[in-house]
Amino acid sequence: MGCGSKFDSALSTRGGRANAVTANDIASNDPLAKDILDDMKSKNINFTKEKIVFAARLENGNHIFLEKGNSESGLIHIIERHGDDFSRAFKDQNVNNSNLSSFLYDTITKGKLVSSIRRDTNGKEGYRSVYYYKGKRTVVYSIAGNGYIIESRPGEIYGGN
Repeated sequence: MGCGSKFDSALSTRGGRANAVTANDIASNDPLAKDILDDMKSKNINFTKEKIVFAARLENGNHIFLEKGNSESGLIHIIERHGDDFSRAFKDQNVNNSNLSSFLYDTITKGKLVSSIRRDTNGKEGYRSVYYYKGKRTVVYSIAGNGYIIESRPGEIYGGN
């Protein structure tokens, strides 16, 4: 899966439940949400609890998370820059700006990781991960070294299983 990627691991599970939580889980003080966020804090990962859209812990102990962000990164950036691209590429799944965050959550939590490679930019650790989830296309993620999803866009047509 790419050389040296720390995101080439599947989601871990706890009590049969995938180690992934949404903003609703966080707001309701779900024990798993508290556990994941506490683990992120203990690893000195910077995040804003109120801005998290979703967060997940991988089997290798690393985390991946999406925050609301702004026009430069995060969900707002993805919607502003690639919302229409997602709507066109995944029209068979009725993906649009109002359900894009749920779709991205599903690709991370239920999708198949196709590749993940380290791609540092301007001296900052980063990764490019490609997931496949239903349909005919992949979803490409740009992920910071701490697991923050900077950007996402529709990828190429995927011929795998």
